[in-house]
Parts: sequence; C-alpha cells; structure tokens
Amino acid sequence: MNMNRKGFANIVLILVVVVLVGALGYFAFVKKSEPVAQQSPTPDKNANWKTYADSNLNYSFQYPPTSCELQREPGDTSLVLCYLPKGSDGGPKHNYGYVISLGFISQSQLNVMGITYCGAYPNDSSRCESLKTGKVTASIDWGTGADASASAWISHPNGGIVSFELQPITNESKAILKSILSTFKFTN
Repeated sequence: MNMNRKGFANIVLILVVVVLVGALGYFAFVKKSEPVAQQSPTPDKNANWKTYADSNLNYSFQYPPTSCELQREPGDTSLVLCYLPKGSDGGPKHNYGYVISLGFISQSQLNVMGITYCGAYPNDSSRCESLKTGKVTASIDWGTGADASASAWISHPNGGIVSFELQPITNESKAILKSILSTFKFTN
C-alpha cells in the first residue's frame, strides 16, 4: 500500500508541475501577444507660438501669441509684444499685463554705455542670472524693487547684443521671458 500512495503522490506532483508549466506558458504567450501600449507624444508647449526671425542679424526665436503686436518697419530691429490679462480690452486693467520689448545695441553703442550691473556683480544671484540654451547664453538682470523691469542680453557673434526688456516682473512674465529666451538661436 505504501507503494500505491507513493506512486499516486508522484502522479499528482507531476500533474501539478504540468499544470503550472502550462499556465505559465499560456500567460507568457498571452502577454507577448498583447499590443504594446504606445505612449502618446508629449504635446509641444510651443506648438501655437509664432517665430520671429531677423534676416539682417541672423537670429530667430519663438514667442506666444500676443494680445497686441506693434507694427514694424522693414529692417527695424525692435519688436514690442504685450500680453494683457485674459478678457481685458486694454482699458484700466492693462496695468496687470506685461510688455516684452526686443532691441539691438550695436558694439559702438555698447562701448559708450559701459558696464552693466550684472557685468560688474555677476555673483549677485538675487538679481543676476545666466540662462544657457544650446550655443546661446542669455544674461538676465531681474532688477530690484516693486517697479523693477528685467533686462536680458545675448551677445551677437558679430558684436553688439540682442536685448529683451520685460516690465513688470511677475511669476508669469518671468516664465514667458525664460521660455522665449530658451528658443533663441543664431541662424548662421
């Protein structure tokens, strides 16, 4: 009788192993047959942004759609972008918006102007910031006080600087300026 029990136990053990191997094989096959879940691409946060390109100074950058964009003459190296609060018509609430101005300061103008605050005190981290994107480095002076405006400069390879002015400084306007600067590139 001992032999029958031992033979029966071996048969049960073999059956359990066969069932387990079969189940594992089945689940492995089903898992392999399932379509691979594809991640949807991350939406481009700048997808609806416009591109500004200056063919004379050979640079470009992207900026978000604006509430108003002042007309420019051909060859003008300045650009003014204003962002009004949502729902604003430019009336009394206009003070809650912000303006970003673009310009170019030639090397001869820079020679007359002298050194900037951040040029003299580059380690003043409460006011001065360096933002590097690709091959371009922007130097930003966030100013001081409640009525401060920010200035950002990008050295032009042929001399002079491309300048951005921001007023007033808010968390939103600061983020937009940094996003714009992150898209800046020289085209030559």
